[in-house]
Amino acid sequence: MRLTFQTRVATAAFTLAEMVVATAVMVVVGTASLAVLRAGTLLFAKNTAENVAHDSSRIGLNRLLHDIHEAVSVPQLGHIVAGNLAANPTAPTGSWTPSGTNVTFWAEPSPSPAGSAGVSFQMMGSPGDPNGGPFEVTNDPATPDMIQIGSGNNHTPMVGMRLIFPYYNMEDDIIKATSTGSNHFNIWTANALETRFKTKKNGPIYICYYTSRWAYVVENGELHLYSSAPPPSGVSWPVVVARNIINSDPTKYGQPATPFTQATSQYVGVNLSTEDSHYTNRHFKSVNTLLAGSVPYRAKLCVYQ
Repeated sequence: MRLTFQTRVATAAFTLAEMVVATAVMVVVGTASLAVLRAGTLLFAKNTAENVAHDSSRIGLNRLLHDIHEAVSVPQLGHIVAGNLAANPTAPTGSWTPSGTNVTFWAEPSPSPAGSAGVSFQMMGSPGDPNGGPFEVTNDPATPDMIQIGSGNNHTPMVGMRLIFPYYNMEDDIIKATSTGSNHFNIWTANALETRFKTKKNGPIYICYYTSRWAYVVENGELHLYSSAPPPSGVSWPVVVARNIINSDPTKYGQPATPFTQATSQYVGVNLSTEDSHYTNRHFKSVNTLLAGSVPYRAKLCVYQ
């Protein structure tokens, strides 16, 4: 009978202590990796929120800076109320209805350090055509009691704009404008300003301008643009200029709900705070940017707002 011997070979393996140490190292490294990933994700979200907030501020401030500098009247503080001007008979002087809307820009005392939600001023021409003159005024040969304005077919006066005679301190709202296609327009104003000018042979040349009212107003967290002139084709008032404005909510960050102030008639104070609300659910404080400064207007063509 033959005997068979079996040889056993020892197999190397981790001990219990080694397994515990390896598991602990894996837990520590994994936790650190997840923490770094989470921190990177939140940092990316926060930086994106900062960029969006900064862009909103930059867009809004650049537009305000440019247009207030280009204003041709003393800026007027105010806010938007429901109903047109006819529905608001107690509205102060300087109030007006934006073209194609059923709201009123309600003018407030000026200067007013207390501030308001919006600011209004007159601009040359209209939003669709900033060329508002100067244009020569002559009598209409067919209708001696009327004037005709040689502004060409490319510079059209529209209802809601204003007719300005700066050398005579006269201006009035345009209520009707017609053209015969002969490079001039017949214009009617609310107070018959068109009947007060008569040109004579070898007499003075009368010069006029077209202007329109513009208003920047913070409403529902957005900076809106209104105008008394009709908007360009495909656009309606108000136009959203910038979003994520938090000045309209005084409970946020203690910022005032009146982003525009006017301590003097020479400057407009702009105080816009912005945030990106899309990241508020990331469980960290929303980013906000504060831009504050005084913007001077540079010229005064119009006597009235």
